This record gives sequence, structure tokens and C-alpha cells, in this order.
Amino acid sequence: MRTALHTAMFGLALLFSANALADRPANYFAIGLADAQFDPDKYAPRDETNLDLRLGHEFRPYLAAELRLGTSLHSDSGKGTEVSFAAGLARFNLPFERVTLYGLLGLAGGKADVPNFDDGFSGLAFGGGVALYGTERSALGIEYMQYGTSDRYRTLGVSLVHHFRPPKPRF
Repeated sequence: MRTALHTAMFGLALLFSANALADRPANYFAIGLADAQFDPDKYAPRDETNLDLRLGHEFRPYLAAELRLGTSLHSDSGKGTEVSFAAGLARFNLPFERVTLYGLLGLAGGKADVPNFDDGFSGLAFGGGVALYGTERSALGIEYMQYGTSDRYRTLGVSLVHHFRPPKPRF
């Protein structure tokens, strides 16, 4: 599962890079690292380190669609935890001069390979964050996300975001 996820992430990154070279202006990608917690309803929470790849398309300065793929890099030692997920999200932006506040809402599904919980999880995904622009095309993102409502996978992390063109003019 992990190899397939890494292959898919790499392939999608190449696709979006090719679109950038073809001057398709509204795409962006990000790579993030997060402190994560998998909290199934019937079992004890598990701490994780999460790596995710985000691919997005801005329709307007205030609205974007985003695809996320993620996997755990490190888990509680000796507990054999591995979590991988995919999410389709709507991103609602509030852009300012060098800062964008945003909220995310969508659907997510994933696989949790946890002792006594070899099952998938799915449901609503939501969160929010802030993107701090260092240049017109690059930003540092800080965000909180929750994937699922009953068997929850929560992340709090940072990401590097790259737009293939500068974002639309701000307030």
C-alpha cells in the first residue's frame, strides 16, 4: 500500500509540473509534515508522523479544490501502526497581502493498519490554516486537519506550498 501511495504521489506531482510548463496558471502543490494522531473509537489513540502531498486548482481567489494523499512515516515504536489516506477537499480562502487564511471541507478515506483494527475509515474531513507567503509563488503553511468523524485521524503540521503562478491580487 505504501509503495502504491508513493508512486501515485510522484505521478500526480509530475502531471502538475507538466501543466505548469504548459502555462496552465491556477495549479499549486504542497508537501507537508505533521504530528498526527489516529484515534479509533474502540482503541487507544496512536501517535504518528505524517507526510502528505497536496495538489490543488484555484478556480477563484477565494475558492480552490484540493486532492491530498498521505501516509505515516513513523509510528509508536513496537505498535505496528501505519495509516494512509486520500481526501478531496474544497478550500475557502481569505487572502490578504502576504497571508492567506483558509478553511477546508470535504471527504476522506483511508486505511489503518493497527493491531486489532485492520480496517479502513472514511467520512467528513475538515480543518483550517494559514499560508505565509515568502515570495509571490511560495508559502509556508501551518494547519490543523481532521479526517473522519468517528475513527479520527488528526494532523497539526507545516507545509511548503508552491503556486505555478502568483496567486490572484489580494485585498
